[in-house]
Formats: sequence, structure tokens, C-alpha cells
Amino acid sequence: MRKLQLVAIGKTMEEAEEIASIVRSFLESMVPIKTVTIDKIAVEEDCLYIAPSSEKDGLKKIPKDRLSFFDMHPTDDFFAKVRKIPENYPIYVFNGHFSYVNLLRKECRRRGIRRNFFPIAFLDQPKKDVEFLLKRAEYIVGIDYKMGTQALFSERYRGFLRGNVKIITGRRAASAHSAGKLLGKIATYHERKMKAEFKRIKTLHESGEDIEVLTDALFNRIFDVAVHLSNANCLINANEGRNSYDDDLFLEDDGLELTGDIEDDFLRISARMLNFELLRQRIQFLARS
Repeated sequence: MRKLQLVAIGKTMEEAEEIASIVRSFLESMVPIKTVTIDKIAVEEDCLYIAPSSEKDGLKKIPKDRLSFFDMHPTDDFFAKVRKIPENYPIYVFNGHFSYVNLLRKECRRRGIRRNFFPIAFLDQPKKDVEFLLKRAEYIVGIDYKMGTQALFSERYRGFLRGNVKIITGRRAASAHSAGKLLGKIATYHERKMKAEFKRIKTLHESGEDIEVLTDALFNRIFDVAVHLSNANCLINANEGRNSYDDDLFLEDDGLELTGDIEDDFLRISARMLNFELLRQRIQFLARS
């Protein structure tokens, strides 16, 4: 049986690695993840794809049910450091594109940091403008992977930095809402595979084969998936809903109502999987019925 693979997508490999790092922060080693740039994507079976929300219009060849978008924001400690910049100094925001520079400025202002922000969008602005701004900047802020040797401290730009410049970096994290959508798709993927395996076991039993080893293996797999999903740091709360699942793996007396929507149901799915002893009994009972 093929295993699930996650694929982190970015405009650059640095951005793809950033997304992969965020995924590992809450899924740890549950699912292997690889990185790829947008121009190198190949749609494969048993893969779920994760991309920054800024790329929603450029990934239409990937089926929607296999694609998650991360809404990425700097963590709170970044804004705490920006807030400490003396008020009489302009703040220069360093990034490749105006779109993200403007987003970062809005985030700062939304948090009450109202300063003079100057964009340094090194991919969107003429080189001479970038050089001029870098020579003037005493405080430069930006996302960590843009502030190292790949961009700000690359040979192309580091020679224009002032000797007394202060660099403030921050890492990004996915919003709990967008991380939750990914967890929902992972749970749905595994539940689909488990249902298929259950049907296979039931067919084998009907043909007279001993299925004890197979049912134990299925239970152990459910156990493993449920534990990992339950340990993920960014689970979102499921809303009340009505049961629209038509499956015979879980009996009608579950007491868990599902909406059929991935985002709303993934926590209920993993919680339902966590009822280990009841699940073991149900698998064995249904396989022999």
C-alpha cells in the first residue's frame, strides 16, 4: 500500500523549505515531506500539496481536494522586536515583492505599530533604488530566510549596508485555520484508505481466510494516525453539524455528528479514531458479520 507524501511548494526553494519547516513543527515526522518550486511541480498520486496563499491563482493544475494554502504571518516575537525600534527612525521592510512588504506593513499597523515604513522590494524595484534605500536604512526588518546570504547579505546587496545598520528578522507560521485545513485533508486521506482496507479485509473473511493479523494491523494504523493528528499543535475546533457520512465502519450510536466538510470534521474524525477499544471491537465485529 502506497504511503502519503506531502509536497511543499514555493516560488523559490527557500520559500518551499520554509513551508516544509512549518509543517514539521506541528506534524513532526508523521508524514514525509519534500520541497519543489512552482515551475517543477508534477502532480502525483498519494500526494498532498501545500503552498503559500499568495500562489492561489498559479496552481490550478492541482486538484482542489489535494491542495492546501498556508496563510503565513510572522510570529508575535517579531512584532515585539519591531515595536522596540525608536519612534524617530524610519523602518525599512525588506522582501522580494511589494505585495508582501505591504502585507507586513499592514500587519504592523494592525498591531498598533504606526511608523514610517519604507519598502525595499528587491525583485520589483530597480537595482539603483534598492541600493539607494539600503545605504540609508538604519533599521531593516524582514522574514528570516530573506535576510541571510540568499538575499540581504548576498554579495549583491551586503556592500550597500551601513556599518551601524540593525537587522530585525522574524520567522513565519501558518495560521491555525490554514494549518487545520491541511490536517483535515490528511485525516480524510487516511480515512479513505482505511475504509478501503476494511472492505478488503471483510471480503477476505467472507472467502474463509483468517483476518486476525489484518484487523490488528488496521487497528494499529488507525491508532498511529489518530495519535499523530491529536498531537498536532494547530488543530482547530470542530463545529456542530449533521452526519453526512454514509459508511458502515462506525456504527450509528457514535454520538458524533459530522458536516461532511473537511475543515469542520477532521477533529471529529481523529477523536472518533481515538476510541481505540471500541474501534477494535467494531472492526472485528463488522468483519465477521
